[in-house]
Amino acid sequence: MSTMTIDHTPELIGPPTWIETEAGYPFGSVGAGSATGFEDGDVLVGSPVGSFTVGDANRLVAFTEFLAGSPADASEREWLVDAVVREFDRDPVRGRSELDRIAVATDAVGELEPAQRTANRHRALTSLYRLDRRREEHGLAENPVLAIIRANDPPVLIEDPGPVITAGAVEARRLLNELVLRLADRRIDDQPHLRTSLADGIAEAAPARKAELAGSWTRLVILRAWLGELDGVELDRLRRRLGEVVDTTTDLDLVGLQLSFRSMIEAVTTEDLDD
Repeated sequence: MSTMTIDHTPELIGPPTWIETEAGYPFGSVGAGSATGFEDGDVLVGSPVGSFTVGDANRLVAFTEFLAGSPADASEREWLVDAVVREFDRDPVRGRSELDRIAVATDAVGELEPAQRTANRHRALTSLYRLDRRREEHGLAENPVLAIIRANDPPVLIEDPGPVITAGAVEARRLLNELVLRLADRRIDDQPHLRTSLADGIAEAAPARKAELAGSWTRLVILRAWLGELDGVELDRLRRRLGEVVDTTTDLDLVGLQLSFRSMIEAVTTEDLDD
């Protein structure tokens, strides 16, 4: 008599995050199919070196919302496009060049794996926030794209050199820790000895911990993908081991980091074997 094995993996892992969806854009954003409200075919600015069209506006908003990690509201979208239109009108050559780069970036999102999306997004946010700090030092106005990003995914820590940690990265770490507890069949309320090192303050954390926290989105999506590939026996074995570890450790962040590191190593090893 055979025994049916019930696959609890989707229940344990949970639904895809926005960056793991096929589109790769935040739910409700332009990149995920939301309309901007601009009329198709409109040319917002025309010049001898090129035009700023509705297609450019849509890609601009999609790019901004991807980096922000959430959709902008109608007033934010309108303000953003108006601000960039004014900049384009002042310097069409530079404006056209920047819009072309945005077009390449937005068109590539759907073709990338989730881990690649998170890594690219993290690099872009790091560059933008560091550049913005230099803008402030020189008394220059804030980039309108970054203004929308800051409102939705503000920086928690900016170090140059060093990591840039945003509120979204901290949220990703929280989701990773929740996933660990769910896999271990534990609740934080039942584990009074457990704590997260984030409670000690991000600014005071060790440099290695800061760097790991900054890359939490990438760690989270790689871990979720790896868990989805495990068979029932492997998953049960992992869950039993995690339960033992969670019951004896005092640092939940460290457990999550070790588990995500294992998933990253095994993902790389699998790719090498496939090649």
